[in-house]
Amino acid sequence: MSDDVSVTTPVEPSTSANEQAPTTTPSRSVPRLDGIIVWAVLSLAFLAYIAVGSIRVQFWGLDDTFSFYIKRIESRSVLHVWSYEIGHLPEVTHQWALNAAFGGAAIVMILGIIAGIWLMLDEVGTGRAQPATRDTTTSVDKA
Repeated sequence: MSDDVSVTTPVEPSTSANEQAPTTTPSRSVPRLDGIIVWAVLSLAFLAYIAVGSIRVQFWGLDDTFSFYIKRIESRSVLHVWSYEIGHLPEVTHQWALNAAFGGAAIVMILGIIAGIWLMLDEVGTGRAQPATRDTTTSVDKA
Protein backbone atom coordinates (compact mmCIF):
# COMPACT_ATOMS: atom_id res chain seq x y z
CA MET A 1 0.00 0.00 0.00
CA SER A 2 1.45 3.29 -1.01
CA ASP A 3 0.29 6.65 0.15
CA ASP A 4 -0.58 8.73 -2.88
CA VAL A 5 -0.74 12.38 -2.06
CA SER A 6 -2.32 14.57 -4.63
CA VAL A 7 -1.71 18.26 -4.45
CA THR A 8 -4.11 20.59 -6.12
CA THR A 9 -3.06 24.03 -7.10
CA PRO A 10 -5.53 26.86 -7.37
CA VAL A 11 -6.48 27.76 -10.90
CA GLU A 12 -6.11 31.41 -11.73
CA PRO A 13 -8.84 32.99 -13.78
CA SER A 14 -7.85 33.32 -17.37
CA THR A 15 -7.86 36.64 -19.10
CA SER A 16 -8.75 37.11 -22.69
CA ALA A 17 -6.54 38.87 -25.20
CA ASN A 18 -8.61 42.04 -24.83
CA GLU A 19 -8.50 42.12 -21.02
CA GLN A 20 -5.34 42.18 -18.97
CA ALA A 21 -5.15 42.20 -15.20
CA PRO A 22 -3.85 45.47 -13.75
CA THR A 23 -0.38 45.20 -12.33
CA THR A 24 1.33 47.40 -9.79
CA THR A 25 4.99 48.09 -9.49
CA PRO A 26 6.19 47.96 -5.89
CA SER A 27 8.07 51.06 -4.89
CA ARG A 28 9.26 52.72 -1.74
CA SER A 29 6.67 54.29 0.52
CA VAL A 30 5.89 57.90 -0.19
CA PRO A 31 4.89 59.95 2.88
CA ARG A 32 1.58 61.74 2.56
CA LEU A 33 2.18 65.40 3.15
CA ASP A 34 -1.41 66.18 4.16
CA GLY A 35 -1.29 63.57 6.93
CA ILE A 36 2.02 64.87 8.25
CA ILE A 37 0.70 68.44 8.30
CA VAL A 38 -2.50 67.42 10.14
CA TRP A 39 -0.47 65.37 12.64
CA ALA A 40 1.96 68.24 13.24
CA VAL A 41 -0.86 70.74 13.78
CA LEU A 42 -2.73 68.45 16.19
CA SER A 43 0.46 67.60 18.10
CA LEU A 44 1.45 71.26 18.42
CA ALA A 45 -2.08 72.13 19.57
CA PHE A 46 -1.86 69.43 22.24
CA LEU A 47 1.56 70.67 23.41
CA ALA A 48 0.27 74.26 23.46
CA TYR A 49 -2.65 73.13 25.61
CA ILE A 50 -0.23 71.57 28.07
CA ALA A 51 1.91 74.72 28.09
CA VAL A 52 -0.78 77.41 28.37
CA GLY A 53 -4.12 75.63 28.73
CA SER A 54 -6.02 75.62 31.97
CA ILE A 55 -8.13 73.07 33.78
CA ARG A 56 -10.56 73.31 36.68
CA VAL A 57 -8.97 72.11 39.90
CA GLN A 58 -11.01 71.07 42.93
CA PHE A 59 -9.26 70.98 46.28
CA TRP A 60 -9.89 71.49 49.96
CA GLY A 61 -8.38 74.58 51.54
CA LEU A 62 -8.76 76.80 54.57
CA ASP A 63 -11.29 79.58 54.40
CA ASP A 64 -10.33 83.23 54.73
CA THR A 65 -10.44 83.09 58.54
CA PHE A 66 -8.32 79.89 58.58
CA SER A 67 -10.89 78.22 60.82
CA PHE A 68 -12.17 75.32 58.68
CA TYR A 69 -11.66 73.62 55.34
CA ILE A 70 -13.88 74.37 52.40
CA LYS A 71 -13.97 73.00 48.88
CA ARG A 72 -12.40 75.38 46.37
CA ILE A 73 -12.64 75.20 42.61
CA GLU A 74 -10.09 77.20 40.66
CA SER A 75 -8.71 77.34 37.16
CA ARG A 76 -5.03 76.38 36.95
CA SER A 77 -2.64 75.71 34.09
CA VAL A 78 -1.71 72.12 33.35
CA LEU A 79 1.99 72.80 33.95
CA HIS A 80 1.16 74.43 37.29
CA VAL A 81 -0.82 71.37 38.39
CA TRP A 82 1.99 69.00 37.35
CA SER A 83 4.68 71.11 39.04
CA TYR A 84 2.56 71.26 42.19
CA GLU A 85 2.13 67.49 42.14
CA ILE A 86 5.82 66.78 41.63
CA GLY A 87 6.66 69.19 44.45
CA HIS A 88 4.25 67.48 46.85
CA LEU A 89 5.10 63.83 46.29
CA PRO A 90 5.54 61.71 49.44
CA GLU A 91 8.89 62.01 51.18
CA VAL A 92 10.99 58.91 50.51
CA THR A 93 14.64 57.95 50.92
CA HIS A 94 15.54 58.33 47.26
CA GLN A 95 13.43 61.34 46.37
CA TRP A 96 15.20 61.79 43.04
CA ALA A 97 13.99 58.37 41.90
CA LEU A 98 10.36 59.17 42.71
CA ASN A 99 10.59 62.57 40.99
CA ALA A 100 12.25 60.94 37.93
CA ALA A 101 9.53 58.26 37.80
CA PHE A 102 6.78 60.92 37.95
CA GLY A 103 8.47 63.06 35.28
CA GLY A 104 9.17 60.00 33.13
CA ALA A 105 5.54 58.91 33.38
CA ALA A 106 4.40 62.38 32.28
CA ILE A 107 6.80 62.31 29.30
CA VAL A 108 5.69 58.79 28.31
CA MET A 109 2.05 59.92 28.53
CA ILE A 110 2.69 62.94 26.29
CA LEU A 111 4.63 60.89 23.73
CA GLY A 112 1.95 58.19 23.82
CA ILE A 113 -0.77 60.73 23.08
CA ILE A 114 1.23 62.14 20.16
CA ALA A 115 1.77 58.59 18.83
CA GLY A 116 -1.94 57.93 19.34
CA ILE A 117 -2.78 60.97 17.20
CA TRP A 118 -0.54 59.54 14.47
CA LEU A 119 -2.21 56.13 14.67
CA MET A 120 -5.67 57.69 14.67
CA LEU A 121 -4.83 59.58 11.49
CA ASP A 122 -3.45 56.39 9.97
CA GLU A 123 -6.70 54.60 10.72
CA VAL A 124 -8.68 57.17 8.76
CA GLY A 125 -6.15 57.09 5.92
CA THR A 126 -4.21 60.32 6.35
CA GLY A 127 -1.38 59.18 8.58
CA ARG A 128 1.54 56.96 7.71
CA ALA A 129 3.03 56.58 4.30
CA GLN A 130 0.98 54.80 1.69
CA PRO A 131 2.75 52.50 -0.76
CA ALA A 132 3.26 54.13 -4.11
CA THR A 133 1.65 52.23 -6.96
CA ARG A 134 1.83 52.67 -10.67
CA ASP A 135 -1.06 51.44 -12.75
CA THR A 136 0.16 49.74 -15.91
CA THR A 137 -3.22 48.69 -17.22
CA THR A 138 -3.31 48.67 -20.99
CA SER A 139 -6.33 48.58 -23.20
CA VAL A 140 -6.45 46.99 -26.60
CA ASP A 141 -8.45 48.79 -29.22
CA LYS A 142 -11.24 46.70 -30.59
CA ALA A 143 -11.33 46.44 -34.37
